[in-house]
Amino acid sequence: MVSTTSHTTGGLDIVFFCNPLLDISVDDHDGSLSEKYKLQHGQACLAGEEHMPLFEEIFHREGRLLIPGGSGLNSARACGYCFNKQSPGKGVVGYVGCIGKDERGKALSEAVAADGVKAFFQEEQDHKTGACAVVVKEKERALCAYLGASAKYAISHLNDNSEKIF
Repeated sequence: MVSTTSHTTGGLDIVFFCNPLLDISVDDHDGSLSEKYKLQHGQACLAGEEHMPLFEEIFHREGRLLIPGGSGLNSARACGYCFNKQSPGKGVVGYVGCIGKDERGKALSEAVAADGVKAFFQEEQDHKTGACAVVVKEKERALCAYLGASAKYAISHLNDNSEKIF
């Protein structure tokens, strides 16, 4: 049973800290993206310079899916779902991480809010929002992750927002 009282002064019942990523999923019917960016289905990689254009290309592609991601954010969203399933309107989930001040950051922020997670994002001016390209061909997928702003979280953001979070 979810408690009806929050355990933090910020009104949160549980808080997650991690690297937020925007998963951008696209179908690669003809294999052209996989070939162009040398992605292997069934495998994952960290993005190199040669992969950087991939993220903009698929972000603007028709039919793409935008999904909040990163292990901590996935856990926060699942926890929020369980809270709401068990006791609708009870249980508040918080999330702390760093995003870029860009289109992807805005999309990620909106999707997290729509999932009912209260996000405390630091916005990084000099780095783009982290993303994971999910390139699907038939039943196989290739993952390519760019950490970007997610790896730039500053402890000063936590200190400045501790009363809201804890």
